[in-house]
Amino acid sequence: MEAMTDEYSTMPLERLTHHIKSAMHRSAKDAVRIGYMLRRVMEGRLYLETYGDFDTYLEKELHMDYSLATRFIKINRKYSQHYLPGGGMELAPEYQDYSQGLLIEMLNMTPEQEAKVTPDMTVKQAREIKRQAKKPDPVPEKKEVIIDGEFREIEPSKKVATSQLEQDDTFAEQENLEQDSPEESESDEESTEDYKSIEFARRILQENQKLLQDYLDVDGLPEETVERQRLITAALAAAVCDLEESEDEPDQEKMEADQEPIQLPILRNTDQRKEWLANYKAWGLWYRDEHIDVNYYKYDFSDGSRLVVAEYPQRSDYWDGRKKVDEHYYHLLEKNRVDFNKRVYNAQYGQSTDSETYLIDFLKRLQKGGKS
Repeated sequence: MEAMTDEYSTMPLERLTHHIKSAMHRSAKDAVRIGYMLRRVMEGRLYLETYGDFDTYLEKELHMDYSLATRFIKINRKYSQHYLPGGGMELAPEYQDYSQGLLIEMLNMTPEQEAKVTPDMTVKQAREIKRQAKKPDPVPEKKEVIIDGEFREIEPSKKVATSQLEQDDTFAEQENLEQDSPEESESDEESTEDYKSIEFARRILQENQKLLQDYLDVDGLPEETVERQRLITAALAAAVCDLEESEDEPDQEKMEADQEPIQLPILRNTDQRKEWLANYKAWGLWYRDEHIDVNYYKYDFSDGSRLVVAEYPQRSDYWDGRKKVDEHYYHLLEKNRVDFNKRVYNAQYGQSTDSETYLIDFLKRLQKGGKS
């Protein structure tokens, strides 16, 4: 931890908290000072006097989330008078004429981009410099989201307010931005977006990846806080992967609606009924479970009954494991089925299967009653 030698180095937590709150409600010039005092609390682990972790201290005492705190800390690290031990609590002379909004926008700029920013620019103009330099990033493939436990940062396609700093109306530059920025009009459109869509999930993932990167960039953060955010980001990445997979799957209901019903032929004897049952693949594949390698075929009868065939391709033979065979089992979801006690019910799909003998008798009764 860097050394800090001034009045704040020995100031107790209660007074530090009071000074932070006061600075938060003054002008933009205090951002460097706020960051310095937050570093004092975090790096000195002063929050342990009353709270178990830094996050809880921020929430309970300052009503601030960690994203905002790290923003202040970064401002201090970059824009304070660095010739002082541990960095100063005053804004460096070369940045005196810049507004807080500009300093925030310059945080993640390259030196080349930062050189183009002048003190008389608006936040909107500074953002345009970054936007022009930024090449559009394609949505990462699943393997690009997490590699060896490390997360790659994906630049969000739209500006999303992630901290109080961007929303607090005590900062005049941010007020102008809320009035003039085209990103705000975009956020109005986002309020009507489909929160179950893959685009929404990707955006939330990007926000949490950025927050995780902020956590990793700051020294002294409790390990539990970092790991919690890492787990959240990993879970979101997995959810996006699942949504991408489901998006690629065909619309099963539409496929069924478009599929022409197969007419049950007139089956005059037992051999023809056996042959029709064995030829279940002619009905067309209904559903495939990739996780367990099982194919399902179905036939819907005119009386409302449904015959489902579960096929297990190329399973090892019980008597000779070297031999591979296609196994299949029949499940008749029969309407008005009669149970052992002569009560009528509608059968549902279950673990039990129906024998070929029962199905042959069912087909016979079905066509004898004039149904197919």
